Amino acid sequence: MSVKDQILVVVPARGGSKRLPKKNIRKINNKPMISWMLKELVKFISKKQILISTDDKNIVNLVKKMDFSVPFLRPAKISGDKTTTLEVAKHALNWYESNIKKMAYTLIIYPTSIFLKKRDLDNAFNEIKKNQKCTSLF
Repeated sequence: MSVKDQILVVVPARGGSKRLPKKNIRKINNKPMISWMLKELVKFISKKQILISTDDKNIVNLVKKMDFSVPFLRPAKISGDKTTTLEVAKHALNWYESNIKKMAYTLIIYPTSIFLKKRDLDNAFNEIKKNQKCTSLF
């Protein structure tokens, strides 16, 4: 099994932004914001390894139209303003490992990362492969 097969990508896409409501699905250049990052992400990794964590049915409907799976709605207790990304990532990883398979790495990509390019992901991946002691990378 390759290292890339051991990566789970968690996309924390909460629907309840206070500053910019529905920001993850607002249109940027006629496409929903989340779609820019997802389009680039699938050039790097299989859709089966991408887990979108959301509490919003509009986001679920949108990403399902893009052929992504959303196997659960994020619980309200980890969907509030004070919820950390770490809490969301742990929840998603626990669900994935309980229902699909164990993973060695968790990559978190925000839906607002509209300028993300495959080369950015490749560079990060190469850093992890070079340094086996690496525990996190931003």
